[in-house]
Amino acid sequence: MPMLDAYIPEGALTPEAEHKLLGTCTDLLLEHEGAYPTNQRARSLAWVFVHCHETYVVGAPTEAPPYKFVCQVPQGQYDNKRRAARGLFVSVDREVERQEPAMTTTASPPGRPRPSLPSLSWHWPPDWELDQLSDPTERHPLVVRLQTISVRVRPVDPGDGPGLQALLGRMSLHTRWLRFHSPIAQLTSSQLRSVVEVDHRDHETLLAEVELDGGWHLAGFAQYHRPRPGNAHADSAIVLEDAWQGQGIGKVLARCLAETARLAGIAALTGEVLSENRRALGFVRALAPRLERRLHGTTTELVCWLSR
Repeated sequence: MPMLDAYIPEGALTPEAEHKLLGTCTDLLLEHEGAYPTNQRARSLAWVFVHCHETYVVGAPTEAPPYKFVCQVPQGQYDNKRRAARGLFVSVDREVERQEPAMTTTASPPGRPRPSLPSLSWHWPPDWELDQLSDPTERHPLVVRLQTISVRVRPVDPGDGPGLQALLGRMSLHTRWLRFHSPIAQLTSSQLRSVVEVDHRDHETLLAEVELDGGWHLAGFAQYHRPRPGNAHADSAIVLEDAWQGQGIGKVLARCLAETARLAGIAALTGEVLSENRRALGFVRALAPRLERRLHGTTTELVCWLSR
């Protein structure tokens, strides 16, 4: 039976709303395991661990601490059936949305900002589970609900080519120039192959999608490529459609790429950024645990170490 760790910001919900939310999460766990929520024997196996936490960003308490729900199973029980149970993510996400209007209006403890509307994040299995997967494409997508939008990050699929070409067409000339260092209007056949034909270890592409009108809309992608198997470094790049920049999607996508690379045995991601792209330089500086920069005329070479 899966176990659920529920991280709920202290004071974010009224006690009644929190109790109702956790009861519903228990029901959802049972339903997705094929058990009846009214079965008391089954309910005794459905454990939800509640954590009242604070979230710090850049060393200070954030004004919008997030919810975080982590669903796990005992080691050795993470099978194909459970990998496919993505509906559990969506069900809990919707239940949190229903309970958010019940946020408490009482004052926060001294020195602590009152929680605003939190976000919901689902996380891939822990490292030992990821290491056991023979096919990384079987991992769950990561779904994160930011302040105003839901974002899904998933590995690329060979059928994503037309969507990627359409994405490029929606980008401004300036965005295309900053990403590709040229004003290309469409990916060439070889460029497209380099994005969609990946092995999910030495060569990976992750897509960021936003939820719109009940479906998922491609907003950007990130990729890394290790020149030779076993190399400690891999070339990397990231780009988002103009309409979705500045909303936190890039940070989610970049962190997913860094974690995927780390699990593949990559120690550092490298990239070449136009020196005029100050926004990208600041973005990388804020994300990388350790960063090296080398100026080469109009470009800056970045080496982003994935650990300190």
